Amino acid sequence: MTLKAGEGGPNFINYGDVTGDGIEDAMVALESPTRGSAVVDYVYIFTIENGKPQLVWDFETGDRADGGLRNVYPENGHLVIELFGKGRVIGGQLYRGDEGLCCPSSITRTRYKWTGKRFEEISREVLENPTRDANPVMPQYSPRS
Repeated sequence: MTLKAGEGGPNFINYGDVTGDGIEDAMVALESPTRGSAVVDYVYIFTIENGKPQLVWDFETGDRADGGLRNVYPENGHLVIELFGKGRVIGGQLYRGDEGLCCPSSITRTRYKWTGKRFEEISREVLENPTRDANPVMPQYSPRS
């Protein structure tokens, strides 16, 4: 996805150390503009190197119950990604059509550790979706005035 100047902006943003270096990183989600009803996010993970933002990972999520983004956040120096649906992970099969897009019954929480070059999966768990909806729980982004 390519943004043009003055077009769009982040839907969600979280901050915290996900590279294990003690420096706060940024996890930014942009909702994809589609011509249909799909709700797909592009997520960008930035760290700071030599005082400047450096992109370390970017990925696309699925559509709502089919691997859509629920949350992305730091935890104990690791990156945690929660996607709607059972067994949905980045790089895996996101689209299965096994549940209505409105109301996924489960979420998949995957933890990643930064190796210095990339994020490596260290654990995965499937949990019941407590809200039974496909609404993200990341903090809404509000531009600073």
